[in-house]
Order: sequence, then C-alpha cells, then structure tokens
Amino acid sequence: MSEVLALFEEHERNSRWFEESYKRLVEKYDGMFVAIHKQEIVAFDEDPSKLREKILAKGLSLMTVMVEYVSKKPLEFILYYDYSRLYG
Repeated sequence: MSEVLALFEEHERNSRWFEESYKRLVEKYDGMFVAIHKQEIVAFDEDPSKLREKILAKGLSLMTVMVEYVSKKPLEFILYYDYSRLYG
C-alpha cells in the first residue's frame, strides 16, 4: 500500500473515532484543539500554535496527526475573500 493511501486511511479512522467519541471528548476538552493520532488524543491546547509545538515535541509528524476543535457550542464561520487580489 502506498504511503499516501495509508495516510488517508489513518485520517479516515481518526475522523470516524473523533465523531463517535465527540460527546465524551467535549466533556473533557471543551474549547480546546485536540491532536488525534491512531485514534487517541496525544495533545491538546487552547492555542493551535502551542498544540503544534506539543505535537512536534512528542516526535510526531504533522502529516500523521489530525487536529480538531472541540466545543459544546456550534461553530460559526465567516468566509471572506479579497477580490481585489483578482482585479487589482
């Protein structure tokens, strides 16, 4: 199996685990970014930059870790695109 395919399959397993575990995770990690590796939380932090440092300090590759935000509140997104980059 190719390395890329293996990464996609592991991401799929992590994603499925995250969805199935969300209710339990939100009780412990509400308002945090969590790093998931092989269906386990390996690090967490409110600050994604600090979480990145923790992941790297554990010797893990960012390619093999899935990062998600956990929150009891639904997230709202505002999408913004700077059209001036296209036209001017």
